[in-house]
Amino acid sequence: MNNSQRLWVVAKWTWFIFVVLFAIFYAYENASGIEDGIRRLDIALLFGAMLLIIAGKLGLVITMWAASRQYSILLNWRETYCIYNLTQLAKYIPGSIWQFVGRIAMLKAHQAKSSSIRDALIAEHAWVIGSALTISVLLGFLIHADLINSWLHWFHLKWYWSIISFFLVIFFSFAMAYFFGQARFFGRWLYGLRPPFLVLLSLILVWLALGSALWLTLGPFAAVLPSLSYVVAAYCFAYVVGFLVPFAPAGIGVREALLILALTSYVGAEFSFFLAAFNRILYFFAEILLSIPCVFFRRSSW
Repeated sequence: MNNSQRLWVVAKWTWFIFVVLFAIFYAYENASGIEDGIRRLDIALLFGAMLLIIAGKLGLVITMWAASRQYSILLNWRETYCIYNLTQLAKYIPGSIWQFVGRIAMLKAHQAKSSSIRDALIAEHAWVIGSALTISVLLGFLIHADLINSWLHWFHLKWYWSIISFFLVIFFSFAMAYFFGQARFFGRWLYGLRPPFLVLLSLILVWLALGSALWLTLGPFAAVLPSLSYVVAAYCFAYVVGFLVPFAPAGIGVREALLILALTSYVGAEFSFFLAAFNRILYFFAEILLSIPCVFFRRSSW
């Protein structure tokens, strides 16, 4: 491991530790507010939110299954379910690669070719991120301009985003110049990533379920409940940004920050922190619950 790799690992662990310490400090300083928030959430509401998150996660299993089959990795449902849900837990380990390392190892154990694994992973994540980004843009720009304006106003106050944007423009300029020279190959490769119609339908339901899980918890806190489309748009965009930030394991801290910005005008700063963190906790517990059956599946030699 060279010096730059060491620095990168340090940056990821630093971010992870910072988020954990911040969460502990916030919980300590706002214990009464958290207790109030927990009291407002009844069991039926929590159960409904958990079911929606589980439904969304099952839709993502379908996406992995379809991407694998598109590139000749013929997994059955049980195999796909276990590979997806077991490796998802590894994304919380700082490094942002362990879920992929685990996925690759498991697929190779099923005699999948390296090129097929690579293409299936690219297709799956392109479908997931592309669908979330499309939904957030369509709902955000066409229906809820106030959501976009609230984020842009916050980013405008942060001078370092101008610097980041400058380097991103340079990066994408070089990338486009390179791909322009490889246009024919890139075009064929991009066309091969097209998702089946059933996957698109499944992903629409995934984002509706995951966004609805957050929206469902807002009722006891909001004087005026935001529309479901507003919350789905916010959730999709926060998911995309959290995924793309490389030093944040599972987008932790990044996704929550964007949700806080989107929810504050409806539930206030204190409860927006609580609800964004609570949504992450529910999401994490849903992933644990979904991974438990895999222990029994392995015993039956899946």
